[in-house]
Amino acid sequence: ILYAMEKYRQFADHATGVNAFVPQWSHHKSGLVLRFLKLIMFGPIALVRMLLLLPVVLFVSVISIILTLLPLWFLRWPLRIVVERPVARLWLLILGFVWIP
Repeated sequence: ILYAMEKYRQFADHATGVNAFVPQWSHHKSGLVLRFLKLIMFGPIALVRMLLLLPVVLFVSVISIILTLLPLWFLRWPLRIVVERPVARLWLLILGFVWIP
């Protein structure tokens, strides 16, 4: 990363050495122990979220196909709103978005 960003060295602040084009985290590398702790702590959370999200995605896919094949075209849009909005809220909740106005 540093080699690719060397062309922007001329834009660095000479007094502080801060370069506006290089992200601050690019100079900080996490240690092996910290990476392992993050995997132990956040791995199960990600796994549970994916396991909860899978049935919701399948449900949305099946409902979308069913509503597309619905012969009564004037019922498609109201049914889609009634069924897919709560499921979309549940989807966002599983992903971690607690409140969407």
